[in-house]
Amino acid sequence: AVAIPPARTAAGGFFPNVHNAYVRTVINRHFGKVAVFRGRLPTSPKTRKGNRRMGTGQVRYTSFCMNEAPQSTRVTDCAYDEQIPTDRKGNYTIVVSRKADRPASARFSCGKAWIQWSDKGDGDLDRDFGWFQIRNMLPSRSFRHAIQLTSTPGDESAVMGPYLPKLKYFANGKEFSRSKIGRCSR
Repeated sequence: AVAIPPARTAAGGFFPNVHNAYVRTVINRHFGKVAVFRGRLPTSPKTRKGNRRMGTGQVRYTSFCMNEAPQSTRVTDCAYDEQIPTDRKGNYTIVVSRKADRPASARFSCGKAWIQWSDKGDGDLDRDFGWFQIRNMLPSRSFRHAIQLTSTPGDESAVMGPYLPKLKYFANGKEFSRSKIGRCSR
């Protein structure tokens, strides 16, 4: 049987609508100044170069963003599917840090995407707060790991499988760059 994403409404938290669904997590600099997310990127059509015809993929579009707290929902920085390098299996590494803590290897040419963490943290009192979120837009009916197929908080791992990234913290950019995953891979 083919998984069919449920109908979505604009209700249910921040930002979701009939076309987009999100998963998000809170991160905090008390655990490390560099947060690294690793997972599998859904395939999507390439449109960056103004292609005359849109291709196909598991989703129409995927983005990863850092925001301040729900009070402001200010978006700090984002990267979308075509800005995220992957290995031959479609796996990615996204590095999140403040500009001052950015590891030298956190760049596309090293096989990594980098997203800036707000110097303001939550935008209010907690300067160490970060809100990381992933968006899937218009999943294919055959994509069985779409965010849209989650229905209960806590079922994300079971539904999304390798498309839900794992998080690892590093004390600083130097520690990350010295690690196996922090090496320049290209």
